[in-house]
Parts: sequence; C-alpha cells; structure tokens
Amino acid sequence: MATNSFVSRIPDNNIFHILYDLYMYYDASYSDIYIYYNEEHNHIINHPCQKWRKFLLEGVFQTKVNYTNQLFVYNSPLRNPFVHNRYIKYEKDPVFAQMLKYITPTTTEYGKYIVLNQRKENNRYLYDTKTGIPIHMLLEQNHDQFSIPFKFCCFDDMTPEEQYTICSEAAIFISAHGAACTNMIFTPSSTPLIEINFRKYWYCDPVCDEHFHNHISFDTKCNGPLLHPEYHKADFHNLSHLLGKKYYEITPDSYSGKFRDRNPISKENIYINGQYLVKLLHKLTASLPSQKSRPTYPDA
Repeated sequence: MATNSFVSRIPDNNIFHILYDLYMYYDASYSDIYIYYNEEHNHIINHPCQKWRKFLLEGVFQTKVNYTNQLFVYNSPLRNPFVHNRYIKYEKDPVFAQMLKYITPTTTEYGKYIVLNQRKENNRYLYDTKTGIPIHMLLEQNHDQFSIPFKFCCFDDMTPEEQYTICSEAAIFISAHGAACTNMIFTPSSTPLIEINFRKYWYCDPVCDEHFHNHISFDTKCNGPLLHPEYHKADFHNLSHLLGKKYYEITPDSYSGKFRDRNPISKENIYINGQYLVKLLHKLTASLPSQKSRPTYPDA
C-alpha cells in the first residue's frame, strides 16, 4: 500500500464539497494523486465540477492527476471538517494556507477589478429592487463610483482555468450564495467576499409542497420542516475567516419566480438593494492602496 498516494473518492458535483473533502484529507507528502471512478461514475468525469476537481488537485499537489477504478489505498481523514452550518469567526487556518499555497495568486497582491458572478437567468439571477434591472447592469451604470474597473461573468460558462484567471486578479468578489463562492480560493489573499445570502423568508428546508407548487408566496410563512432552527448557510462566512479574508453579506429584499427544486436556495430571481451594493463597493474600492501597502477594508 503506497503511503504517499491519495485517492479522491466522492463523486460529488459541488465544488465546495470537493474543497471541504480535500481539506479533511490533505497531506503535503502525497505525491501520487488519483480520482476514483467506476462504471457508475463514467458519465460524470467530464462534468464541469469534476474538471474543477482535477484542476484543484493538480494545482494543490503540483502533479498530474490520474483516474483509477481501484481503491488500492484507503486514506483516512487527517482532521475534522470545519463547521459550515453555524456562524463562526475562525482564525486563519495554517492548513488552508499550506494546501492553497500554489493556488493563491502571487502575481498580484491586491487585485485589479471588481468581479461579480452573475448566474444564468432564472437561476439565482440577481436584480436591483428599485429599477428591476439585472444587478450587473446597475453596477456598470455606476462604474464611475468605483476606483477600479467592474467585470461580471457566469462561472457556468467557463472552464476551471478561465474561472481561475478572472478570479486571480479580482480585488473584490461578489456572488449569490452557492458553490461558486468557493472560487474565492482563486482570489488574492486580500480580496474580500460579498455574498448575497438567503436569510429572508427562510421558512422551510427542504422546501414544503405549498411553497414548491406556488400555492403560497415566498414571503408567506408555512408549517414546513426546518433542518436547523435558524438560517445556517455559514459555509462561505466561515471559509472566508479560515482564509483570512474579509466577509460581507447582503440580505435580499425579495424573490420572484419559483423554487427550481426542494433546496431553499434554488430560487429563480433575487432582488437586492443595488444602491447599498454600489455604496459598499465605493467604500471598499476607496480603501484600496495606491502604494504597496496592504489594504485595510472596513469591518463587515
């Protein structure tokens, strides 16, 4: 049994889960890296999340990753997973620092522009409440309020390499809650995350029949189940702290459309206070350094 081999085994199409899993098993001494698959998994090897897994593993371990259908080594977790369903202001984690040392961009220290991940329409698509226009259009209209350029993208349309490239020079990273926020690991160490959460009208998890079939509106309280008594989507708040990053969140004003599935974050349209975001970006970009000194972002 090769003690320097690591086999990544979970066929999960969620990049946050992939990172979360790697964190538990990571050891810098691993030199032979594999992704396990069997006949059941053949169809997912080319899934975008599995391409992201391969990209991450090759970046972390600086070696070619191969596929295997044999579990010739069983790796045991080396550490407990970090808490992701309760808000904790962790200290910066040296394990993450070691694991991501080849991933964290070093060509630029602070980033050069604002990046918004705007998902596809009717899939957690972000709008401005007051004007009703997509949030990226509002930010483009107000670009003169920012000291650096603004860019937007949709990670769903991008390869892992393209996602890395646009994130690697981001000075500020904005996204609705979801696995895409995991790409903060590709941003410079000083880059904060602005996450649009789903705190408002968090009434059932999984989504109850009444909400799912649009018998009642998003803002109507139901008698459905809740896995946790309070809003618990702390994944990226906690990851930000573990990475030593500033974290900001924006709570939506409302939602429209329907639930895409029984996951309560799977809403079609999200409406936020766009002017609040513009003012926050103005404040954050005004804090960026003009000289080679680390920026001091305002507290969240």
